[in-house]
Amino acid sequence: MAKEIYLNGLTTDQLSEMIRESVRDGLQQMSPTRPKTESKLLTRRETARRLRISLVTLTDWVNRGKICAHKIGGRVLFRESDVEASLNRIFPIKNR
Repeated sequence: MAKEIYLNGLTTDQLSEMIRESVRDGLQQMSPTRPKTESKLLTRRETARRLRISLVTLTDWVNRGKICAHKIGGRVLFRESDVEASLNRIFPIKNR
């Protein structure tokens, strides 16, 4: 079933711009939404070093829920933003 479109009074530039806008809108709707700030992932060793704790203590903190860990492909990783947030919960910054 073919649709016929009659374009009267449109220049080729106007038609091109209309097509570009339609394609741009379609691509934006199809693209997956990502968070604006993607956080870097840290390994267990990097996280423990940043927190200045042992790997055993880090495992204990994960088990107690003091810090959030993510298991990805068999590896335990930590979001940098989660590590920073947990630092503020564990060691609150005192107001001066």
